[in-house]
Amino acid sequence: MSTKKPTQHLIELNLQSKYQQLLKVEFIHEYFALGKLKNFEIVPDRLTQIRLKQYQLKAIVEGSTLLIGFGESGPTGSPLKSLKEPMKLSFLLSIQDTDFLNYTELPYEFGDFIYHLTNRTEDKLDEESMSLSADYYVRKLDRLPLSGPMFEYRFQEPQSDDIELTVRNQEGQIVFDKQLHSGQQSCFIQLTDEPAGKYCLELDGLEEMSFYMSPDSPKKVFACIDFYFDPKENGAYALLEEGQPVVKKDFFVRFQSRSVFWKYIFHEMNPAITQHMDFDLYCINNAVAPVFEGPDIFLEDQGSKQLVFTSVEAIPFQENQSLRYKLKTLKGRNQVESILDLPIPSAKGILKKENNGNHDFISEILLYL
Repeated sequence: MSTKKPTQHLIELNLQSKYQQLLKVEFIHEYFALGKLKNFEIVPDRLTQIRLKQYQLKAIVEGSTLLIGFGESGPTGSPLKSLKEPMKLSFLLSIQDTDFLNYTELPYEFGDFIYHLTNRTEDKLDEESMSLSADYYVRKLDRLPLSGPMFEYRFQEPQSDDIELTVRNQEGQIVFDKQLHSGQQSCFIQLTDEPAGKYCLELDGLEEMSFYMSPDSPKKVFACIDFYFDPKENGAYALLEEGQPVVKKDFFVRFQSRSVFWKYIFHEMNPAITQHMDFDLYCINNAVAPVFEGPDIFLEDQGSKQLVFTSVEAIPFQENQSLRYKLKTLKGRNQVESILDLPIPSAKGILKKENNGNHDFISEILLYL
């Protein structure tokens, strides 16, 4: 049975009957069982809402897919075909899951930055995957510091020579230009007449830094997706080609599941008597599953013993983890075989970061024997 709302069927029917599909963006996440991103919202910014109406475009979200269609009306067809200068549509992506960074392979950091995704080919390291991120997956290199329309740029030390500071938008146009004199240590930059978007600050024509001027949104925005319609741009990511009809394109936003080291920490219930011997931790349903090293034995202040097993390699988080592990020991004076089913680390738990060795992120599980 379909889980779509009745109004969603009407929206899709309206898109199919009055609009032709221009572009499709699929949001993919390897953590989820179906491989599709969940718990997110994507909406056009205020200027894009105006441009959608101006250019007879329709944007809808269907499950984990963003669809944009264009209308054909009048003797010349879609207004997009008459574009002479580049035009941008911006969509704001918000993540509504507080555990998102736990199960996503991205820096586990919070701050004033935003991930910038775009179809501009000059920003691509991987040009064949049709990813809106710079590489196949969304990575830290897609992240830009956020800035308001007015801010002070400070040099690390006073300038010894006169220098020209310029700010360019993503179309390469200069939107701010100021000549700085020897000895100056800062410059006040004002972009109040410019729209939200990516900008580049240059010193004497050399790129110094890129930043993103804050989008107008009441919510915390994780990423901004900018679609550029440039009739003079050609290539796999181009949405228009000069003298050609509008071309349908399929794009992707891919998130990789975070891999963490699993650590099982066992405590003996009775520290005075050794209850368990000959520990063996093994996977019951996958012959090539990651193995564990240990046990490493630690004595605590009260005399109790702590036994630690750690996976030899990081294991990706999965919504429905298929790996199942058991612990086999010999228990008691008669050395009776004992087998314990082990729980699976959850992506919703607290991650521990260790700087020594290669154990970057660790998911710990504490058990008592």
